[in-house]
Amino acid sequence: MNTRRCPRGTIRRNSYTRSSASGKSTRVPSSCIKDVGLPGKGFQGKGPGIGTLEKGDLSKFGYEHVAARPHHHAALTKAVQEYGWLTVFRKLNAIYVLTKNTSPASSAVFFRDRNWVKRTFGIRQKE
Repeated sequence: MNTRRCPRGTIRRNSYTRSSASGKSTRVPSSCIKDVGLPGKGFQGKGPGIGTLEKGDLSKFGYEHVAARPHHHAALTKAVQEYGWLTVFRKLNAIYVLTKNTSPASSAVFFRDRNWVKRTFGIRQKE
């Protein structure tokens, strides 16, 4: 194991073995990678956390490439009709939180869409 220290702003990634679809295995050595996490914000093992996100839950309605395409409220409307507004809100919030450090531009779009879903479909107060 390589015990060298990494430069400031990077962390050491452990070595691992990557397997391809054809079954070929490749060893990836330990190296320094950019640190995009916040200290103390990782999973602490005290509960399930956010849980697993199902890939394609929102993309099957056309909600994909959100940073490139500004008009996707129609896709979110279809998702709300199938899942309900709260489920879609929670999915968008989870993606927003998970991409906050790694992709701030996309994260901002998820944040705006999350708020739009709440404003448009959320609980309405009786007047």
